[in-house]
Amino acid sequence: MKGKVLLIILTMISLLTACSVSSEDMKSHATNVIDEALTEQVKEPNETTGNGKLYLPFLMSVTDVSPSNIILEKGSQTYILFYNQIEEPNSKELYNSLINSSESILFHHSIEKEGEFAYLAVEELEKDQVILTVGIGGKKMTTETTTKNVPTDIGIMIEIIRSFEPSAQTEE
Repeated sequence: MKGKVLLIILTMISLLTACSVSSEDMKSHATNVIDEALTEQVKEPNETTGNGKLYLPFLMSVTDVSPSNIILEKGSQTYILFYNQIEEPNSKELYNSLINSSESILFHHSIEKEGEFAYLAVEELEKDQVILTVGIGGKKMTTETTTKNVPTDIGIMIEIIRSFEPSAQTEE
């Protein structure tokens, strides 16, 4: 009986360990995803808000809009799209601000390609939970996610960011 309990405990520990993603694996997958995503064709917008047009993947919806933000949800996960129309696609302003303001960044990566400065940053939140930020120039998205979902979320976020076409701002 003790042998069976020990076997069950060891199996559970193995399964839990297998579900975790090492920081190096997450970094490797994340950098590959963002680098490859920049070579993909930009998705056509399929949603219009008061702030502009953007592509939303299946089952994702707009939940709120404010002057520089669009709040999106897919299931129970929230994504925040922030944009600054003054910043060009090759701007490093938002990236530098992010990197210099956080002490909990596990890793960050940037790439310049075809006039775009793209970046990602992964900040530690708690065990297997991170804050993921992905951006291009003056547009960035942030979400809380699990370490194993970082590459998938990067792909989703970069598609949305690249597709976003802000409307002309009006003074209020």
